[in-house]
Amino acid sequence: MKKMTFVLCTCLIFFALGGCAASVDGRIESAKFSLDRCDPDDTTTHTNCTSAITTAEEVIASNADNMEAYLLASSGYFGRAGLNLLELVETFSDLTDSAAQDDYVVIADAATIAGDNLTDLASAETTLSGSTATFTDDAYFQLGVIQVAEAFVLPISRAKSTGTVDVSLITAEDRSRAEGDFVSGDDNLITAEIDADNELVQAVRENFCRLSTQAVGDVAGQAFSLAQQRDQIGCALDSAYTPSLDYNADGATNRTDCSSFDPGSAAITACKALDTAI
Repeated sequence: MKKMTFVLCTCLIFFALGGCAASVDGRIESAKFSLDRCDPDDTTTHTNCTSAITTAEEVIASNADNMEAYLLASSGYFGRAGLNLLELVETFSDLTDSAAQDDYVVIADAATIAGDNLTDLASAETTLSGSTATFTDDAYFQLGVIQVAEAFVLPISRAKSTGTVDVSLITAEDRSRAEGDFVSGDDNLITAEIDADNELVQAVRENFCRLSTQAVGDVAGQAFSLAQQRDQIGCALDSAYTPSLDYNADGATNRTDCSSFDPGSAAITACKALDTAI
C-alpha cells in the first residue's frame, strides 16, 4: 500500500481500553493511523481517508491552533481525491527529464482524476491555506505542493472529465484557482526554503510563464486568460486541437499557433528566472 504518512499510531492499546481517545494527542494518533491506511490508488481504502479527515477536523474544532491536525485533514482530502503527494513531487521533479513530452501530457498521464474528486482536491488546499495555526516549513511545503498540483490537475481533469479532451469544460473559476495556485504555490515552496533552482519550483515557473507571457487575448488584472489556458491545454492534450486565438499573428488561427506555448522561447526563459507574480 502506498502510505500517505509513515507515522504509526502508538496509542492503540489505550483506545482499546477506552483511554486517550478523547484527548487531542489520542485523536491525532488515530488520524495518523487511519491516514497510514489510506491508499489514494485504492478506492476501497478511502473510508480510511474519511476517518482521518473526520478525526483531524474534530481536533481543529476544539483546537484551531493545532497545525498537525490541519496537515492530516488536508492529506486525507488529497488522498481521497485519488492523489499521492510523494508521487506527484517525483512527477514534477522529473519534468525536466521528459523533454520529449509536454509537461501537461506527463502530468495528465500521472494525475488525472475524476471530476467528482475535484471537490476533495479543493478541500485539501483550502483546509490548509485557511489554517489559523502557526505554519512550519513542512506546512508551507505541503501547501505549496498541493497548490501546484491543483494548478495542473484541476484544468486537466476538468477537460478530460467526459473521457475525451474538451477544454470548453474548464471554467472561469478553474482558471482563477489555477492562477492563484501557481502564484501561492511558488511563494509557499520558497518560504519552505526550497531553492529557486529546484526542479519543482522551475516546473511551476516555466508553466506559469508559458501562460503569462502570451500577449494575445490578455485580460486586465489576470496573469493569463481562460482562452489562453484552454488553448495551452488543448494544444498539449489533443493533437487535432485548433487554438481560439492567433498567437503568432499570421492572420489565421490554426495548429501552428500552438508553438506559442513552446517552453524554449526567450520570453519564457526570462520570465521563469523570476518569482511568479500577477
